[in-house]
Amino acid sequence: MIKPSEFSPVSAGLMLAEIADEAGFPPGVINVVTHAPGAAGGIADEFFASPDVRVINLIGESRRPNARRASRKNLKRTVLELGVSTR
Repeated sequence: MIKPSEFSPVSAGLMLAEIADEAGFPPGVINVVTHAPGAAGGIADEFFASPDVRVINLIGESRRPNARRASRKNLKRTVLELGVSTR
């Protein structure tokens, strides 16, 4: 599952899905979730709570304690590459 930044164009995530489709990935292997600005927290909560999600790989900035969230109900492998926003 891919959840692009709310600040990126919707087409960015959809282009990744099209590339995966052209490369021969079976339907449903890569899913793109888009959202409005400010809605990322609720979507991330669903990812962290879902037993179907086994790995969280976050690239970007986060103000939430992701390691703690990943260990709550379903222990998940977590890879974080975090930065600080200059906005």
